[in-house]
Amino acid sequence: LPPQGDLPPLSCGSLADVIATFAHHVSALHGHVGQVAGEVEDPCFAPFAWREGELCGTPRQSLARASIMAATGSTNPRIIDDYSFLFKRGETKGLWRNMTAELLSFGERVDARNEARERAGRRRYRVFEPRNIETSVAV
Repeated sequence: LPPQGDLPPLSCGSLADVIATFAHHVSALHGHVGQVAGEVEDPCFAPFAWREGELCGTPRQSLARASIMAATGSTNPRIIDDYSFLFKRGETKGLWRNMTAELLSFGERVDARNEARERAGRRRYRVFEPRNIETSVAV
């Protein structure tokens, strides 16, 4: 599915797959690739640009990175928030509530895996915790 290839032939199933892929891209994947606070705090870690012979980014580039983080780092609505007001029919409201319940159940599995990671001396991987996934790529 996009962006890896062309759109599949039109059908209800392929439409559902495309919508699910886009929903993933603007929620969990965006959160995964957009977590930049750790990288921005150190001007020597992966700067946008640097002068030959220097290890750290220039002050201008450091300010640009910090500005991007400040401009895009606001809190957005979470994927598990109640959006049932967007749906007119009880059936579609129920579908949304079912999906939210499935996400919360998935979150319990993620929590269990993260607890096992911590017991093994590793850090929690929090990007795909449903309670932390936002639903917007708005700036």
